[in-house]
Parts: sequence; structure tokens; C-alpha cells
Amino acid sequence: MLLPSSRIVALLRALTAPRGGGASSAPAPSSALDRVIALLAALICCAFVGGLRDVPAWSVAGRASLVEVGRAPVGDRSCSLRLVDEEGRALEAAVVRAFSVASGGEVQFAGEQRSDAEGKLELGGLVEGETWFLAYGEARARASTRVLLGERRCDLVLSLRPALALAVRVVDDAGQAVADADVSVVGPDPLPHQATSSSEGEALFDRLGPAPWQVSAVAPGYQPVQRTGIHPGPDPLELRLERLGGFRVSVVDENDEPVPFAEVLVSGPGIWPARTTTTDGEGHALITGLPGGVYDLKARLDDRVSATETSVPLSRGAPVGRTLRLGD
Repeated sequence: MLLPSSRIVALLRALTAPRGGGASSAPAPSSALDRVIALLAALICCAFVGGLRDVPAWSVAGRASLVEVGRAPVGDRSCSLRLVDEEGRALEAAVVRAFSVASGGEVQFAGEQRSDAEGKLELGGLVEGETWFLAYGEARARASTRVLLGERRCDLVLSLRPALALAVRVVDDAGQAVADADVSVVGPDPLPHQATSSSEGEALFDRLGPAPWQVSAVAPGYQPVQRTGIHPGPDPLELRLERLGGFRVSVVDENDEPVPFAEVLVSGPGIWPARTTTTDGEGHALITGLPGGVYDLKARLDDRVSATETSVPLSRGAPVGRTLRLGD
């Protein structure tokens, strides 16, 4: 089951938060290249998925984090887990982390344990309600599950399959590398994997579960792209982002004097309702993030309205300049 985007944001931010002082006693193997930062909330809403940074348990303590997330209060609930491989054999020394979701939606770290020789572990001190368990093992894909802890005893079995890898390269329309793009891989695990492209546009995921996967990339100033039915291959998967365009609008009055705080409206195919913004103190406004096409532009302030410029062509790249004149 996939979480709402807001809950994904909170949960994945919690995964990057410090756990307190001192080194953890339960290291979990992980590739440094599969670490990620949480996406900006606006981008997550556009691209459907939140960001995840898969970090080894020993590196969590004392780690710098974008979001400070508190420790969950100690409760009286517990959960027994058994970790197995794809053939049902016990996995020793794998790590499970628990995260509690408070009634207000805040995600809190609730503890972690390492499995014994029989693949078993017990996590206690949990609070009643929504709890997520994430399991990590050497050379194994991450596994996660959501549980509603209540009166009944919690017993779970998590299967950690062999990890698969996927290399991704993000480029623009001209084939040039796009750095700092948020790349997401969605597979059978309820939580997506997320990475940020390097200066060469590269991102590597090496703890993925079974294919096929859905892979997407989003970056400021570009049209998001998504590919489905992806399988691992010998070459990196190339994701090509198309650069977006925009309008740089000047609003003036009948004497060609700039009009501050006027509302500028842009409408066109695929935009509903119309995009709006307000001119600055010099009568200028910038609307970006628009795909190529034709658009209608209009400005208004109180009871004064400009004529509508219709079918203004827009291509990808630098913003197109237009002047709108308010009438009486």
C-alpha cells in the first residue's frame, strides 16, 4: 500500500534525523550511493513521491539532517519479527528500524534491533497506532511494512530478497548532464527509493527489489519525466528532461507607467485553473515552469483590465517577454 505524499514526506524525513549521541550498536550494510535527501514538499506533490536516504545504522547517530525529528515516547506495545531470505532461510545480523506515526502525522524514530542467528528480534516500548518497520541486510533489498499496533500481539515475517542495482543518468534536451535532479525508483517495496544526481547527472541504486520498476526524475526548470517497466541492464538508464519555458511580463498603465501589484494571468492547454502571479514594485512579473505551447495572457488591478493577448507561442528555454497595458 502506498502512503499519501504528505505521510511519505514525514516518514522519509524521519529516516534522516539524528538518533542521539553515540554510535549505534546495530550497523546495517548499505551503499553510500543509495543515500538521498528528502524532496521539497512541492516537488513531491508534483512527482508523487517523497525522498528516502538509505543510510547504514551506524552512520545515523550525530548525522546532519534537514529535519529534526524527535524520539517516539515509550509505550507498552511490542512486535516480534523474523527476517528471512527469498527461500525462507533465517537472516542473521539484519537490522530493523521502527518509526511511529503520531496522531498529528509527525513521524518519530521508535528504535532498532539486530536479528539473531534464527533471524528473530523483538522491538518493545512501542506506542499504539500506526508503525512502520524497515529492514536492511547485507546485499539485500530493503523491505518495509506498515502495521497498526493495537491490543493483539504483533508478529511479522519480512523477506529480504537479493538486491538489484540500477544506474541512472539524467540529461537535458541537448544531452548535457543535469545535476541535483531528484531521481525516484518505485518497486514492490511500499516506500520509494530516492537519490540526487551528481554533477555528471548520475545516480546509482543498489538495494532495489525485483523489477520491473517505475523510474522518474524531476528538477527545477524542467518537465518531469517518468519511465515504467524498467529492468536492470548493462548500461545506465538515460532520463531526458525537457527544459521548461515561461513569461516575463511587464504591466503598464495608459501612460506607459509601471503598475505594481497587478495580477497577471496565464492560461493555455493543460493549465487549469489559470496560473497567476503579482507584479513587483516596478510592474514586472515572472511565470516559469511552463511546457512549450500557446498561451493567453491578461493583467488586472481592481476594475482595470488589459486586453487579452491570445495564442502567444512559447518554446522551451529563456522566458518570453510581453507587455500588458491596463485600460480604464
